[in-house]
Amino acid sequence: MFKNRLIKRIIPGFLAVLSLSLSGCGNAIPSMDADVEQKVGEYAGLVMLRYDANHRSRLIDWSKIPQDEPVIEEPVATEPEALSEPEPEEDINISGAVEVTDVAEEAEESMTPEEFLNLAEGMTLIYQGYSQSSSYPEDGEADSFALDASSGKKLFVVHFILYNQSPQDQVIDFLGDGYAFKCKINDNVTRTALVTMLLDDMSTYRGTVAQGYGEQLVLIFEIDESVEVSTASLIIKGNDGQCTLPLE
Repeated sequence: MFKNRLIKRIIPGFLAVLSLSLSGCGNAIPSMDADVEQKVGEYAGLVMLRYDANHRSRLIDWSKIPQDEPVIEEPVATEPEALSEPEPEEDINISGAVEVTDVAEEAEESMTPEEFLNLAEGMTLIYQGYSQSSSYPEDGEADSFALDASSGKKLFVVHFILYNQSPQDQVIDFLGDGYAFKCKINDNVTRTALVTMLLDDMSTYRGTVAQGYGEQLVLIFEIDESVEVSTASLIIKGNDGQCTLPLE
């Protein structure tokens, strides 16, 4: 409605301006019918509205207006329920280290050598002392095989008697039972028994001890010649632990 009224007002003015501009050129104003006048007037009105600062179009160019990105609601992750911590058991120090005692090892340490070596009842292992020399046996008799210490070393020989007080002969196989023999000297030197071909080597002994008799056995260790032995202990190790025998 407003647009049509405005165009009707503008058409006469536009035609007047057009007639003045054409009259200066000396040309006659062409005659226009009503339809042509209407179209020319509408065009002129639209041109004037385009440059009218007080006129604003209702049309909006959406390409020039920033669009708000659609908000996608992310699923809220629910925290899993915290598992209840088990209450600490009694006699456990949570803040510090827990000292664990191997009951089996403690029991084995308190066993006698006879019990640890699974000797039959009536069998006794009697400690006879130790000796130090450059070779064994020292006299070179009784055995066809002798053992000499390495250069700068000496032999530390521990002597035993395996006595059979049982009612029958006993078969002994220390080699097959897999025992290992170590000696700790002065609390700072530990040596493993030498494996030899001596007939009385306890670490490789395999034989029969007659009832009422005993076998003389030895364990031989090689230590530095400068070592002065003040204390010593024998450590017997097996598949289930170990046993310690002070050598006093």
